[in-house]
Amino acid sequence: MGLGETDTRAKLIDPVLHQRGWTEDCLKREETPGAIQIIDGEAERARGRIDYTLRVAVSSDSQPLAVALIEAKKEDAPPTEGLEQVKRYAKGLNVPFVYSCNGHLFVEHDRTTNITSAPQPLISYPGRTEGEIRAVCRLQPSRGGRPSPADSL
Repeated sequence: MGLGETDTRAKLIDPVLHQRGWTEDCLKREETPGAIQIIDGEAERARGRIDYTLRVAVSSDSQPLAVALIEAKKEDAPPTEGLEQVKRYAKGLNVPFVYSCNGHLFVEHDRTTNITSAPQPLISYPGRTEGEIRAVCRLQPSRGGRPSPADSL
């Protein structure tokens, strides 16, 4: 029997994210998605928690920019298991990449192209510099200088 979701995050995913250059100031854990939905005329905040929000500083005088969301699943789950869940969390947020991961393999969904990768080893997860460059290039044309709803995550 493999690790549960909490241990998968702590023992498998966290160390690789740190190894790939995602420092603690770039990580936010277990955040509630910021999207608010109107259902039957009532405002309702999206349910659930985002396991990881990866953020980068675009400039020294602005809030860090959310560039990716990661949904972690237990170690013996398929790496795709959390993909639809993290896509739902990302609705309404200007975050270009979402990931689902079981601690060994991950899948990436590029929300700007609607392309989902095949499962890849976690050690090949985009490093911070690579992730920053890819995300900022994806976000700049559509941002128009406005903050993203995800900036507040």
